[in-house]
Amino acid sequence: MKLKKYLNQPYKKPSNKWGNIILISFLIGFFILIFQPFGLNNYQTDYKSMKLLGFGLVTFIVASLNQLIIPQILPKQFDATNWTIKKNSIYILWIFFTIGLGNLLYIKFISPHQSIAFVEIITIQIITLIIGIFPVAVSISIFQNIHQVKINKQLASELTNALENEKKTQTEDQQIIITSENGKESIKINLSNLLYIESIGNYVHVTFLKDSKIEQQILRNTLKNLENSLSSITTIKKCHRAFLINLNNVSKITGNTQGCKVHIQEIEIPVSRNYIKEFKEQLN
Repeated sequence: MKLKKYLNQPYKKPSNKWGNIILISFLIGFFILIFQPFGLNNYQTDYKSMKLLGFGLVTFIVASLNQLIIPQILPKQFDATNWTIKKNSIYILWIFFTIGLGNLLYIKFISPHQSIAFVEIITIQIITLIIGIFPVAVSISIFQNIHQVKINKQLASELTNALENEKKTQTEDQQIIITSENGKESIKINLSNLLYIESIGNYVHVTFLKDSKIEQQILRNTLKNLENSLSSITTIKKCHRAFLINLNNVSKITGNTQGCKVHIQEIEIPVSRNYIKEFKEQLN
């Protein structure tokens, strides 16, 4: 079920599709020129190198036709709002399959008397896939990361704006008491001095300011218990399953490929993807 959900997630198509086509075409032409598979090493003809490089041209033509024609035939399927990882994967496999067929026909064109066994047909398809999949995968990965950074930066900006509005509504300071699970230990501090609370195993690490210096005290308790006991304090929010933070001491929120992070006293605290929506709603 998780795999099915992943495959049907929206997917942003890379903007350098023609760059991919040119790169794959060059790699296939270069590979066949150097290694001369499918008995091409025994192929004797004038301008042999030029003809072998023709495999790259065939690859370019077939891939270009796919890029120009298929989206016109199936416009709804190729609409950006309907594009998914599953569709993208199927489309890439189709392109490689048709490139393999194109190269097979080209072999018969330049060497009409050469017989090609079924095993060699499969080999052509496999080699085409192996050569082409690496640059495509790298390109998709790079552009997906760039896209993810843009999304996370935008989200960080929205969270920062919401955070500033939340801070404006909080003007009063108050004293809070954070206790251990058995009630035998406690920390009494001003709310303005609380930085964050981190859950580690069966303990919580309470980080706060004392005389302008960062200090930390460990209590045996769960983050869930503290979240419930401090629920009336609107500036204390959960941004991660292991962190409660004091919004008033957040200096900024940033985003990168890993997600969003809140910054408190030069300390970076992750905003879990599972909590981003909830965290954003809490700030609004």
